[in-house]
Amino acid sequence: MEPQRFAERRRQLIDDTGLRGSAFGRAYAALLDEWLASLLDPTPGVALIACGGLGRRELAPQSDVDLVIVHVPAVDVTASAEAVWYPIWDAGLRLDHSVRTPKEAVSVAREDLKTALTLLDGRVISGDEELGNGVLLKVRDAWVKDARRRLPRLDAITASRHRQEGDVAYLLEPDLKQAKGGLRDIAVFRAVQAAFALPDEAYENLIPALEVLFQIRVELHRATRRAQDRLLLDTQDDVAARLALDDADELMAHVASASRSIMRASDDAWRRTRARLAGPKSRRSPAGDRLVGDGIVLRDGEVDVVERPVDADPSLLLRVAEHAARLDVPIALPALTYLARRAPTLDRAWPREALTALVGLLGAGPPLITVMETLDEHGLVQRVLPEWSRVRSRPQRNAFHRFTVDRHLTEAAVQASILTDGVERPDLLVLGAWLHDIGKGFPGDHTEAGIRVVSDITARMGLDPTDRDTVIALVRHHLLLPAIATSRDPDDPATVATVAHAVGTVEVLHLLAALTKADSLATGPSAWSGWKEELVATLVHRVEAQLAGRESAPTAETLPPEIEALVQRAMDRFVVAHDGDMVMIVGPDRPGLLCSAVGLLTVYGGDVRSADVRSTETGTAVDRLSVVPSLPNASLDWESFERDLNAPIDSLDERIDARMRLYPRRVAAAREPDLVVTTHPPDASVSSLVLEVRAKDTIGLLYRITRAIAACKLDIRRAMVSTLGHEVVDTFYVQTLEGVRPDEAAARDLVNTVREAVQK
Repeated sequence: MEPQRFAERRRQLIDDTGLRGSAFGRAYAALLDEWLASLLDPTPGVALIACGGLGRRELAPQSDVDLVIVHVPAVDVTASAEAVWYPIWDAGLRLDHSVRTPKEAVSVAREDLKTALTLLDGRVISGDEELGNGVLLKVRDAWVKDARRRLPRLDAITASRHRQEGDVAYLLEPDLKQAKGGLRDIAVFRAVQAAFALPDEAYENLIPALEVLFQIRVELHRATRRAQDRLLLDTQDDVAARLALDDADELMAHVASASRSIMRASDDAWRRTRARLAGPKSRRSPAGDRLVGDGIVLRDGEVDVVERPVDADPSLLLRVAEHAARLDVPIALPALTYLARRAPTLDRAWPREALTALVGLLGAGPPLITVMETLDEHGLVQRVLPEWSRVRSRPQRNAFHRFTVDRHLTEAAVQASILTDGVERPDLLVLGAWLHDIGKGFPGDHTEAGIRVVSDITARMGLDPTDRDTVIALVRHHLLLPAIATSRDPDDPATVATVAHAVGTVEVLHLLAALTKADSLATGPSAWSGWKEELVATLVHRVEAQLAGRESAPTAETLPPEIEALVQRAMDRFVVAHDGDMVMIVGPDRPGLLCSAVGLLTVYGGDVRSADVRSTETGTAVDRLSVVPSLPNASLDWESFERDLNAPIDSLDERIDARMRLYPRRVAAAREPDLVVTTHPPDASVSSLVLEVRAKDTIGLLYRITRAIAACKLDIRRAMVSTLGHEVVDTFYVQTLEGVRPDEAAARDLVNTVREAVQK
């Protein structure tokens, strides 16, 4: 076949949208087989072997072509190899190639894992089939023979790749090939299966999961016309449309579901493999089965069911799961199979044992994740909670979140289990954490939906009315403390009164404080920090005091010793101290100070991610900011920043505009956040006008906002700045220059001026 003819047929194949997934892969492999066979002269003692994806007939449009020419030593294959390699390069295909004698091929495969893995998928395309098949057989025999030496290394490489790439199921922009639960894991699984025969029935979900991810990979290559395996936000809608899915959310739900099947199979295969490598003593206790619960045993390091009646006890599923999590061991496949057939759906009143087991399961800590993923793989979480199907694999289109909704809820329960010592009702804390975002699977505001859904769920579970009300309160107010702590002045009596009225009791306050931390830690690394923890703790302390009938705010202003030392140093100039990304700016307060500081930070290449800005009664500004470099691996010159802050600052606008043109910020989000500029009612603060700004995060945004406030001849008494992934939520307590609350006309002028400044 002439190269031009091959190129034409390849284009037609890629453009044929009727061929999807494995059907495309087989058709493309057949086309390559036909073309490559025509390039190699049929010479005795020479074989052309397809490896990797081509060997498996799993080629996406832009996949590499992986080939090996094997030849007996007496045959010079230089000309034959060039006759194959050069047309491939001329066609613009990426080629991974080698030329080996049989002895070399087997030897390299025995020492190099990558070569071994590609040859394990090998098949002869053309040439001396007996020679080629003989080499492949020797490679496979050597792989089995060397399994105890090779598999630990493969295990370590796989674990390292997983740590580096993360999980396909829970990433906003996953690598479909390299991340955990991706296509690479299926190739590795096949290699493990080739070395140690594993029970086929345990991995029935692998084939459909492979088809889902491979189909998406094919369409991703078609959409981008590149060898791109990372499913970026800006391509997800296109890929979804190509697969006739409603939107990117539906696409990512398919991705998450398929990758979970692959992860569970991979984890199980490696667990079995490690046990086999360790020997029989690691798999069977000399004492045999150990009874761990009513009808439940620990057998060969797995939780199993002793007897399997026709109708399972309604609490059995949760009791098996609880014991597996408490002992940190897997659930035996026969038990899972039985429960999948016989466990009833708990959609009516629960037996008391079921609720007790659920609380024990949720309180088990990190092993909960593995157990929940196992139950999910077998469709058993919905037996416990039918509403779970509404959040299963549901993506959160927000760079702030790292997990799908269901995994986030499980992670929140894990984090809550670590915090149970600090609350009066640990059982209600873990229940509230597991259910707090269940409303995201239903129409409307997720909190309002969650209140309705959790009311029904807790009634089925059998919670008494008081406990039901407490769990519902956790759902209703799960965003209250972080929202208020990062956007309101905790020293303002109005702030304290608002929260105290909402939570009602000290018990609920403590539960909400723990839930706030658990929820934040489960959201992602940027959702919780020492700064945020301190803000929440301060607010909780003030509210607790008011609920207990004590003074809710400090009677005298006190500063931590380290800040007091900076105040003493500052006197009539500004002092800058930094530790990591936390920066303290202390000095004589004056109108427009925050505007000057953040403007200068922008010029120096710093992004303010969060801030707590206040003025003391003695007229000292104490500004605490979290500042990160705008560019990766950059650093800020703090000495020069401090020097310039204490000097007259000119031409900030021009310098900031120039930086914005050079470094426009990419917003990693599925939607553009709406711009909201609003003032809160008078009861939000006793002495100040409270201005809130929500907007897309851009370079210089905080500077433009603070400059607009200064232009209105208003002073910022306190500012609370938060960056939520792609969006900022900034709150400012402003007064006139005379120190009083601005009137309604000034408030309207302020809103209009700030909105105009943000939109520039």
